[in-house]
Amino acid sequence: MPRIRQNAAEYAKKDFLLAIRRGQAEKDLMTIAEISRATGLSYSIVRRDLIEPDTITLGELREFVKYLGLDLAAVAKFLGYPTREIRETVEEALK
Repeated sequence: MPRIRQNAAEYAKKDFLLAIRRGQAEKDLMTIAEISRATGLSYSIVRRDLIEPDTITLGELREFVKYLGLDLAAVAKFLGYPTREIRETVEEALK
């Protein structure tokens, strides 16, 4: 099913959570407790962030990116950057 523009924020949230799950699988941190130990964040904070990603603070996001190796495009979309800007930035960085 094609993605519609009106639901872009919801799609970005789902893609961000998918990036977290992929990071969990790659780093073999499949439980909230394992993520908590790896990132140094409390169990309750990790659980809250996975249930409602809009509550993630910048410090928590840094830890997720650092320890789970999140896809930066998914993070950028979740933060509200348009796809075109992400693509242009990546292309510029690769020059």
